[in-house]
Amino acid sequence: MDTSLLFRKRHALADEGLPWLRGDERSAAWCARRNLTGEAGVSAILIRAVQAAAQHHAIVEGRVAIKDGRPLISMRSTSKSSGKVIESYLLSGSSWTAYLPNGGPDKCTYYLGLLVLAEAFATPADHGDLLDAYEALITESRGSTLLELHKDLLCRTADEVYYELRYRGLPVDSANDRLATLEIYDLAAFSASGVSGGVVPYSPRVFYDAAQLRAHRASAPATPTASPPQAKPRSPARSAPTLNGLGRFVGRQAQLIHDGLRRGKTVLLAGPTGTGKTLAVEEVAQQWPEARLTRVEGKEGLLDVDFLGNIVPREDQRVWQDGPLAEAIQAAQFDPVITFFDELTRFPREQINLLIGFLNRKSGDLCRQEDLNVEGDGPFYVVRVPQDNSKVFVCPCDHLLIVAAANFGKDYAVYPLDPALRRRFTMVVEFDYPGKDAEIELLARSAGLERSVAELLVAVAIESRRVHENGDLPGQIDTASLIEWGRKCVEFEARTSMEVMDMAALTWADLVCGRTSDGRVDKGHFEALRDHLDALGTLPKGSVPKGSAS
Repeated sequence: MDTSLLFRKRHALADEGLPWLRGDERSAAWCARRNLTGEAGVSAILIRAVQAAAQHHAIVEGRVAIKDGRPLISMRSTSKSSGKVIESYLLSGSSWTAYLPNGGPDKCTYYLGLLVLAEAFATPADHGDLLDAYEALITESRGSTLLELHKDLLCRTADEVYYELRYRGLPVDSANDRLATLEIYDLAAFSASGVSGGVVPYSPRVFYDAAQLRAHRASAPATPTASPPQAKPRSPARSAPTLNGLGRFVGRQAQLIHDGLRRGKTVLLAGPTGTGKTLAVEEVAQQWPEARLTRVEGKEGLLDVDFLGNIVPREDQRVWQDGPLAEAIQAAQFDPVITFFDELTRFPREQINLLIGFLNRKSGDLCRQEDLNVEGDGPFYVVRVPQDNSKVFVCPCDHLLIVAAANFGKDYAVYPLDPALRRRFTMVVEFDYPGKDAEIELLARSAGLERSVAELLVAVAIESRRVHENGDLPGQIDTASLIEWGRKCVEFEARTSMEVMDMAALTWADLVCGRTSDGRVDKGHFEALRDHLDALGTLPKGSVPKGSAS
């Protein structure tokens, strides 16, 4: 690979939202630890990779597997332009090959930087230089917007990514330079044949949550990515680990989900939005290191290719393209897979019908009567492709662990839950907002707020829920919005009630207070919550000049 491909952009990075950084800048303050040249330049491609992971939370999953006997890093990330989840791959061995969206011999895209991050996070003990810089960056930015004050940290992290890309964790030496043999191809050139096994060694939260990253680095052993475990059949329902701590999740629901999956239950999570359903699933998956976590996101107009899969045009032919469910079923033939159907009441009818049939478990004898090549008594999950009934996906139920989540509130659900689908779930875990003390503790810990301020924000959130329940407020402050409110208060140094409510206007005001007929946030509802904060009498009301004592 031509190294200059990484440094072609020379003007201001305004398109990336970084107008204060130019591609032709250089600084000694940005040098990676192994960079002994005295200065580092700006690679817009690697800067964008760090920004996508740390600010935009683009990485959905990183996975270590084997392809034709060679180690494979695969990474699923959300495209900023299209919002779709896209895969990219880094194949190692005696030579190195990257398969990138829109990549090629003369074009390198930022997905290469994301692959380097995914590779480093898989074995954190072997990549301390990069992760020290990255951890410092997300600690200062709190996994939110990267500002000019973060410029030195951002550029130093990008330089560490550059040195990891070239030399991995090895000394800077031409003998260790993998760019000398790295070849880049477009993603369409990748073939999934020969891929087997694989582990997902971390939750995607480690890319933007400093506490999660520190915990991951402390607990993960140094395991060379060149030697991932070989695939072999196993039964995760009988061999699941004990849940060791709940991390950032508050409540016993995570333990219930874990115990239900371990016993082979299909688990449905029910409760208001923002109560931690997704977080609970992520933390359960993180405690199940051999299991891959696959998400299927419900939405109106969900395409077949974003569900089971579909036949799509490619060059001069039409080929089958796996969706996340097809990928999960195939992976579950060898390894445990947790499949999470999020926003279940937003799945269109055609996908719901397919899901009902899929969750109807079949015995080994019945599968063989249908000419399916299976071994053992089962049960098995089976799904036939609607567009081609001869194409069938099958896996043991013991290997595919099913979790779904939904908000059944009348203002949120798009479709009612089909009773036939509800009966396919053998365990329902209810979610609600944490108790007052637990929510204060969660907010203080997650946002870095002083406890006294966290108490005030929680009091306003509880008041919004009370008024909403009485029908006098369009929405309510959920726990996720509460945490984001707290983070903005810390980030923007809000010290007075006026400034704290300014942060509310940036976070939840439109969702909670609603809009008037001319499209404005309802001031009456907003002022009522402001009055409630003022009545608590702890914060000064007026604004305090920046730099003055609080």
